Amino acid sequence: MRILVVIAADQYVRNLVRTGAFDALDGHELSWVTSERVSDSGPLLSRGPLVGVVPERPERARPYANLHNLLLAGMRSRSRTMAAKVALMPRVQRLRWKLAAVGGVRQALVRRYLRRAGRSPELERAVDAARPDLVIAPSGGIDHLVLDVLRAARLRGIPSLVLAHNWDNLSSKGAFAVKPDALGVWGEQSAGHAVRIHGFERERVTVLGAPSLDHYFRHEPGSSESRFGFPYVLFAGCYAPFDERSALEALDRTIAEEALDLTLVYRPHPHRRPRAQPDLIDESRLAHVVIDPEVREAYLASFAEYLPGAPRASPLFPPLDTYPATLEHAELVVCPLSTMIVEAAVFERPVLVIAYDDGIHPDSPATAVGFDHFEGIDRVEGFEVVRRAEELGPAFVHMFRDRASAHRSLRDQMSWWLYHDEHRYADRLAALARRIAVSPAVSALERPTEPDR
Repeated sequence: MRILVVIAADQYVRNLVRTGAFDALDGHELSWVTSERVSDSGPLLSRGPLVGVVPERPERARPYANLHNLLLAGMRSRSRTMAAKVALMPRVQRLRWKLAAVGGVRQALVRRYLRRAGRSPELERAVDAARPDLVIAPSGGIDHLVLDVLRAARLRGIPSLVLAHNWDNLSSKGAFAVKPDALGVWGEQSAGHAVRIHGFERERVTVLGAPSLDHYFRHEPGSSESRFGFPYVLFAGCYAPFDERSALEALDRTIAEEALDLTLVYRPHPHRRPRAQPDLIDESRLAHVVIDPEVREAYLASFAEYLPGAPRASPLFPPLDTYPATLEHAELVVCPLSTMIVEAAVFERPVLVIAYDDGIHPDSPATAVGFDHFEGIDRVEGFEVVRRAEELGPAFVHMFRDRASAHRSLRDQMSWWLYHDEHRYADRLAALARRIAVSPAVSALERPTEPDR
């Protein structure tokens, strides 16, 4: 079987290729296409030829961005997350997309934006050179290259498989102007989002788990050494805008007041959204807080992005191999709503979930906690959701002192969000690829050449 894998960004190299997601496909004829934004193509070349590097064309960005906003507005009645994101748009822009997303108008605009974007000749030449039996593309839901290859595959009658890259992609920002033949997702919750929000038939959606987290389930407890020579609580920062400095300062005071033998290890998100005001942590002013040295340099450098006219830096994601030790040896985890909630739970770490309004950002955790993918976290034994800033300190003390209390396995409680079984992610993916190539759920040859939405 000839399989073409499309890699649109470096994060997919890190989270899929380097974690072995495609290793069970090595017996097939594997080839690759990347965006020119991908700087880390080395791990691909050991597995098969790179048949194309597709340039980014600025003139195509606007129609694709308009297309994404249009589809997002059209799905807002099926997703609380998408509705919240549309509500945060400036008033005129919000009204524009609500009107544009109505029935027949939306259909016409989808076709118009696809015509304006055009197709990628470089990508289509690569597809023709590879002559694949199956196209596979990981995506966070906003990758233009993935939409390009879905269009090319449909025109050629080639089955396609998209791998949803993260927990929230299908409920927050994923949009399919052209649907793939099959979709691989994290868990049953994501599968439900694919059906309810995007209109996929359930048989076209397969629960695979998460390649970047799959090896956590085979980690032997106690097999790692702590990265720190002191007892610590991990404060895992979030991508969404939130004043993390105020939360850390409050917890620093709480540790001092309660005389806790404890340090907060602050691990900011590797590529945070810019804040309305900088929340830079000054370690010299906080007696019980240290920035994780693995990300300190990138974190401090990121504040240059706040300068007027400064460009948005490319993500600098740290390696994945230190995450198990970081999580396994933490006393507990504090997290203002990110995937680290699930990662901590896999290691049976209690989580103090920050879900209050920081008074600065309208889309802070108080809003995010109502997003679709966070549904049910307040019912997880071992999680404590803090919805008022003044409750943070007392909840922290209670959870720290009660951290050894028995509760249902956190790992088991995550199964709705994150699937795993006795097999590797790579084996589950390879089995799905074989099924699709032999008998795709919906033949691309029978479908129209442009979107069916």
